[in-house]
Amino acid sequence: MMLHSLKIAGLSWAIGLLALSPLAVKADNSDILDSKPAQVEPDNLLYQAILSAKMTLQARVNDELTNPKFKPVVVKSKNTPIPVTLALWQPVADQIVFVNGLKSGRRVTLNDNRNYDIKVKYDNGVNSQYIVAGEPKALVVAVIHPIYLSLGAKTRSQYKLQNTVYVPYHDYLKTAAIIDEGKRFFATKITAVYDEIAALGVKSQAYPDKLLIDVIDPILVKSIIAIEHADNISRTSSQPAEFLDRFFVTLATNRHFSFAYSKSTASARGLAQFIPSTYKLMVKRRPELVLNPNFEQGMTDPYNAIKAEIGYLDDILSHLPQTIKNAGAADDKKLGAYLAASYNGGLARVIKAFEKWGDNWSASRVTLKKFYQQEKNTYLAGVKSLKQQLTGKQITTLEKAKLKQQLKIYKQHATAADQFYNLVNRYALKNETAYYIVKYNLIYDLLKAPNVIYSAALSKPRYAPS
Repeated sequence: MMLHSLKIAGLSWAIGLLALSPLAVKADNSDILDSKPAQVEPDNLLYQAILSAKMTLQARVNDELTNPKFKPVVVKSKNTPIPVTLALWQPVADQIVFVNGLKSGRRVTLNDNRNYDIKVKYDNGVNSQYIVAGEPKALVVAVIHPIYLSLGAKTRSQYKLQNTVYVPYHDYLKTAAIIDEGKRFFATKITAVYDEIAALGVKSQAYPDKLLIDVIDPILVKSIIAIEHADNISRTSSQPAEFLDRFFVTLATNRHFSFAYSKSTASARGLAQFIPSTYKLMVKRRPELVLNPNFEQGMTDPYNAIKAEIGYLDDILSHLPQTIKNAGAADDKKLGAYLAASYNGGLARVIKAFEKWGDNWSASRVTLKKFYQQEKNTYLAGVKSLKQQLTGKQITTLEKAKLKQQLKIYKQHATAADQFYNLVNRYALKNETAYYIVKYNLIYDLLKAPNVIYSAALSKPRYAPS
């Protein structure tokens, strides 16, 4: 069952959660397959191994949860060793073996199958990467890995472990067939959400005489989702296509649950990386979108998360000054940059940056801020040195007068440098947001590929002034 097949207003999220939410008690194997991967070649043994492993592991989790004697593991620390199950695919024999063990830091201690030695190459929860040594050669194609669920404020130091099935990214998963399937899956998801919003007849708040789907650019929506999961600015800048391939691999292998467990230090969650306060605001402001009022469930359901993102971008657009709207009226990508920056760093910052810097609003001001900071520090060091000289015993009246005059000038320069620093800091985008736009400009064009097909409703021009 897919959420976008449910068109009844008010029921779509409630029904969809029964099968699709990663936070639901039990998952159906149809959720693993979701829509059938039509573009994956039948002889792609790796991808078929992934699907088979996920179905087997999910069946284990479901059996565990339906066992009346089952009790979830409770730990007092996130540093406690946790039980994991790894599905290891042996390519030569085209066979999957399942190994159980305890994961602690960079080490996995196996309970069984001593043929293998497994280490953690990169520890990142469900998306941890593993190194498997031993014979026959084997690749990790899926895992059962617990996530930590807080037991509440009164038991803040205790966590319940909830097992979940996931496919952690590894470079060997980056095949042409899997990448293509990720692209297809992503396009299908976006199209399904736009079709649902169209069926609901949701109007834009920015342009009330237009439908929401005719206002918010789907390439912008896709770009923001991708950027939210591109942490490494240098890698994304130098190899944007490489990053997108990794992104598509995750979508292809995890499908509906892709990035469902991603959580930032600011408590942003899921595919669209909303923070609780912003999501709560969208639920209140956009009831016609029929968003799930539960933040965690809403953010781990990709259909719901994408709907919330589209609604929020429209909300930002409705508050953009006309000068900015005019600046990007004829260019989806250009106006999308203002919306993307606001999505990341807040609308107020974007407005200030545009007012101060004009078309150069999104540039990083790190170098300029460093210059003024160093300038200030240089003059403050001079002030300190002059004060020490003034306390010297062997100093003439004339020398003292000169030192005082120089001290006054240094203080003035230090104050001026500080004022310029504060001015730049007040009007500049946060560094994170400036880099966000660098990534946006690189990724937008790559995602606007001619082979990505949307429904006819999405081919109309957007942002056109009324």
